[in-house]
Amino acid sequence: MIINTLILETTRKCNLVCKHCLRGPSEEKEADMHLFPNIFYKITEVNELIFTGGEPGLNITYMDGVLEYCKLNRIKVNSIYLATNGTVNQDELVRAMNDWLIYCMMVTESQDIHEYLKKHHFRLACSVDEFHRRLNTDVYNKFRQLSFYDDSKEISYLEDNYYLIESGNVLLYGLDTSGEYLCGISGEELFDFGIDNDIIKQVYISCNGYIYSCCNYDYETLDNNISPDNSLSIQSLLDICCAYKKGANLYDCYNMCG
Repeated sequence: MIINTLILETTRKCNLVCKHCLRGPSEEKEADMHLFPNIFYKITEVNELIFTGGEPGLNITYMDGVLEYCKLNRIKVNSIYLATNGTVNQDELVRAMNDWLIYCMMVTESQDIHEYLKKHHFRLACSVDEFHRRLNTDVYNKFRQLSFYDDSKEISYLEDNYYLIESGNVLLYGLDTSGEYLCGISGEELFDFGIDNDIIKQVYISCNGYIYSCCNYDYETLDNNISPDNSLSIQSLLDICCAYKKGANLYDCYNMCG
């Protein structure tokens, strides 16, 4: 089975308190590496693996752990995407991304980094906007010099009319009613797992071990939608997705996906 987009919430910790953050207040929680066998059960390939948070730079150990597990179990990962606020553990974060780059190029049989980056969305993005703390110039330049740096997060919500998702701190600080920002709601379903021709469209895994089909919600909403039916401590990612796809309760279909 292949996952087109696998989004892993590495941590709910964050060193900043941004008014536009869709997650809401940060929490003292980190992802559990003991769940790897249930995440990757019968998964042979991930097209794009996204590390998110919280601030992913606060749990680089998890990024390294996923890499080692994929290596050991021969799971093909074609590309990595990560967005960071750029203010913590910058050297370790770049080192971890470079380790992933080596692996992704190897499993995709890519010999030339420039050709690989043209074909695959391997990117590290740094948030540079009116909400985030201004980066040290040397740190910013170091990120910008990376061959896989992505400047898509260097935006102005005021000038570029990017929308803010009506969730988390956007609501807490009243940014959705300020009249200054173009706000919107994603409209995505939490359990609308698309499976077609042995490909799962997208899966989001919270660091406390529950899976969803989208990521554009705050922690409170995610945690209000937890049950045995989407718990990785009970079933594998594949079994959960197949069960929801077939409209069945997990207790009645433990062997549905075989």
